[in-house]
Amino acid sequence: MLIKAFLAHYFFENVHPFYDGNGRTGRYILARYLARKLDIYSGFVISQRINQEKKKYYEAFSITGDADNKAEGTFFVLSLMEILKNGQHDIISMLEEKKVILDNYDNELNQADYTELQKRVLFILLQSKVFIDDPNEGISDNDIIELLSHDFAKSAIKRTIDRLEKIGIIKLTAQRPKKHLLL
Repeated sequence: MLIKAFLAHYFFENVHPFYDGNGRTGRYILARYLARKLDIYSGFVISQRINQEKKKYYEAFSITGDADNKAEGTFFVLSLMEILKNGQHDIISMLEEKKVILDNYDNELNQADYTELQKRVLFILLQSKVFIDDPNEGISDNDIIELLSHDFAKSAIKRTIDRLEKIGIIKLTAQRPKKHLLL
């Protein structure tokens, strides 16, 4: 599957079907394919990692396209596999770091004097804070309510969010839809 994906990427890029945007289009198609066949993270990281390793990427095109090479694609496939592997290692490292943060906070929450509902709301807000760079893009109160409504009444969840805001643990960052940020 990876061999097919990387060789198809090579030929798509080499044929140049568009006047402009071949690289972006080719990387988009490759990313979508990898996301579907491997996992969404590999799909996300491939274009970013290619951008970081441009020299290696273009060298693979150059060697594969050389007339003396007779279109042998092994070097290209191996180069892209290494680029993908490096990206996957980056993702694993990032996720491990974020897991440590979540585990530490979870331990603190379990030792703190909060209700079970307060702990769950705070942990969801922490996940939003850890995994989303822009606080304006964080999870909405409606999403929190939907996530927790299987175990708690919606009115209790709303009251808990209001209470956490009132005591200064979270702050309101948006009105429509309502969003809170963990302080």
